[in-house]
Amino acid sequence: MLLQAARRYAFTVTTWAEGPDTHHLLVETNGVKVAPWTSLHIRGAGSGKSADIVYSDKGAAGRETGSDWSSAAALLDSAAWLQELPLENEQIAEDLIPSITATAVIIDPLTPVPAPRPPAPAQAAQAFSWTSPLMTGSRVDAEVTTTVWLNQAGWVLRLDRETSPASSEAGLRHTYTVIVFSRQGDSTLTLPVDGFESAVG
Repeated sequence: MLLQAARRYAFTVTTWAEGPDTHHLLVETNGVKVAPWTSLHIRGAGSGKSADIVYSDKGAAGRETGSDWSSAAALLDSAAWLQELPLENEQIAEDLIPSITATAVIIDPLTPVPAPRPPAPAQAAQAFSWTSPLMTGSRVDAEVTTTVWLNQAGWVLRLDRETSPASSEAGLRHTYTVIVFSRQGDSTLTLPVDGFESAVG
């Protein structure tokens, strides 16, 4: 809930494809929230391409690196490499919080995390885990297992999500995502991009 209310923070999002014996990087994102805007710099590991997206409840703008700003919808329509990436939202949807608090279990914050994932944060005071279905209508497409580490003050330090498809018919990949948060509440944090407001529609 602290993260939901935070006006400023930085984060990184890294997603791997999971296989029986292999793991390979799919996408890396550097993000900054300076309310009301959130800025993402997305790098596709396979394509070598990158893009910026800035959004708020006022709208969203986007651009491939080296290009001009347009609407985020136009960027997503034109950039096939972006459409193929499993992009993750760094936030937990607020309407899920009641079910999370009912099902989350406390885990040892220092429990080893399997490679290639980074180890649990050293400054973690508490950790929780829960599993929830990813659904289309009444069909379960995947199970999503989330682990979150909090510091002594209750700020989220890191959030991991593992998405395990229920079947190949869902069209999803087995992925593992690590979201690392920093600079929570830092009043000096600024957006790393500008000039996007004219493209917000």
